[in-house]
Amino acid sequence: MNSSMKSLFLVILLLNILLVPIGANVIGIAEFTKHIKGVAKFIFDGEMKIIVNVKDGLDVGLVYPFHIHEFPVRNHNCSTAGGHLDPTNAAVEGKLYMCDPNQPKKCEVGDLSGKYGGLIPNIKGHVHKQINDPFVKIFGSFGIRGRSIVIHKPDLNKTRLDCANIKIVHNHKRSLTRLI
Repeated sequence: MNSSMKSLFLVILLLNILLVPIGANVIGIAEFTKHIKGVAKFIFDGEMKIIVNVKDGLDVGLVYPFHIHEFPVRNHNCSTAGGHLDPTNAAVEGKLYMCDPNQPKKCEVGDLSGKYGGLIPNIKGHVHKQINDPFVKIFGSFGIRGRSIVIHKPDLNKTRLDCANIKIVHNHKRSLTRLI
């Protein structure tokens, strides 16, 4: 990569960061369309608010684990999402990982159900869950950009039931001209 390409890359990277001012709404959206019909929204306004709405595909009486995963999903193959988002290495290979909801800082960043409980369908099979997570960010190793969200079956293997890529949508309250 030549020096002008490197400079251009750095300018684009800095603009991406600077164009997300405090007070801006940055929204990530993930739509489940294969086995589950629903959406997960990520709204950042100083802290990440995560809202999961499921209209179809989950059985009443079961609790479904859900997590932010490391990679985007390719060809709707949920196994391509990699493992849970875990930039702090909370899950050490060879040791049993168990998130303690009383100590969420020690949990995998992407372990949403471990920190806040699983998705529990109501009598109609619908889910509406809203959480605030101070550990999930927009960009970087703790960020949702370039990630996916997976809803698992409530079985011992934590089989991946459905998955969706998180797409970032910027809805700025301030224009670029006011930032400069």
